Amino acid sequence: MADYENEHERWRLYEKALDHADPSVRKALEAAILQEEDENVALSVVLRVLERAPRSERTAWINRLSGSRSREYARARATDMATLEDLVRNVLPAGEGGLCSSVEDWSDWLQLRLAQKSFSADLLKCLATAGRTKRIRRSASERLTTLGASVRSA
Repeated sequence: MADYENEHERWRLYEKALDHADPSVRKALEAAILQEEDENVALSVVLRVLERAPRSERTAWINRLSGSRSREYARARATDMATLEDLVRNVLPAGEGGLCSSVEDWSDWLQLRLAQKSFSADLLKCLATAGRTKRIRRSASERLTTLGASVRSA
């Protein structure tokens, strides 16, 4: 028997709902988030949903959050996700004169995801040299090697 007064138990229930394909379960999850007392739990659920939801549904999920700080954080993540999707699909140019100049403005989350998923050698080279953390720079270098490209020494 689960104690749903405990946020950890509620989180487990939310995780099951996130993985469920039934639309009625999704509707129940939407209603539950509106009632969730713990803002951190609600934010965590919404961040997971944002990773799975189409862009057209993301704003509605963000608006289900009660706290303005949580909504702001979720909006920033949704923006990062849109940028990630565009760059991975090569919708946005990533060359030296393009987005490489923006690398320092990107969140660590976005830099790391791009380092792990991008197919653009130019972008990966930028991240391998200008990524904010060692983990980001290492991931970008490893991805370049995996893709058969190399980083030129600066």
